[in-house]
Amino acid sequence: SVASAIAVNLLGDYVDGIDKESTEVSLFAGQAIINNLTIKKSLLDNNQIPLAMKTGTIKKIELTLPWTKLTTESTIVRVVDVFMLLEPKGPEQNLTEEERIEKDHATKMNM
Repeated sequence: SVASAIAVNLLGDYVDGIDKESTEVSLFAGQAIINNLTIKKSLLDNNQIPLAMKTGTIKKIELTLPWTKLTTESTIVRVVDVFMLLEPKGPEQNLTEEERIEKDHATKMNM
């Protein structure tokens, strides 16, 4: 659906699981709900945070958009039940994707 495509465009870098079945939309009422999302493990990769994500979920994201009063009323985003299991990053996990590829290539060359 169009709503799912918009949600994927906005949130696709951060979560998986957005599809027609997980999305409830009432455009005229200005309501959208996205259920049961998986947080991508890569969410913390580009930060200087010394933690890696093992798993993460979001039970629900609710959006309220006041279509007729966008300039005078707030858009509300409510995130319900976020769960993230994190672990300390090892030296390998601090490498960028390019560094990992180079290291894998060097290891294969030395075999």
